[in-house]
Amino acid sequence: DEPASQIFAEKTWLQGEILAAVFWGIDFNLFVTSVILLYGQIRRKYDRQQLGRLVYICVLFSFGTIFMVGTTAFTQFAFITDRNYPGGPDAVENDFFAAPVDEGGNVAFVIQCWLADALLVRSSFLLRHRRYFCTDA
Repeated sequence: DEPASQIFAEKTWLQGEILAAVFWGIDFNLFVTSVILLYGQIRRKYDRQQLGRLVYICVLFSFGTIFMVGTTAFTQFAFITDRNYPGGPDAVENDFFAAPVDEGGNVAFVIQCWLADALLVRSSFLLRHRRYFCTDA
């Protein structure tokens, strides 16, 4: 008989995992669409810039996938593999937070965020210094 706060924490953790999987599915669709479009442009006319974009989105997607694998494996460990751990999944999360599978997913997530931020900074720099503005005239 766990306290209500522990049940709530475990419910929200599992719901968050399901939401993360939904968003990874959206990310997968965007990745596949981008790869198809960029590969088509590269095949028509070789362009190093387009090839760089293709490599960049592949690296971003790879880190996102590593994160999803890590967080899914850790959730499975907490809720299924080690379900009889004293204190339940919440205690597993606290006691095994530095497990390699969880740590690897977290590191991949942080690197992915840095890469996405770098892309935003680059885009902002291009907009500010080269004055690429869209105007609806």
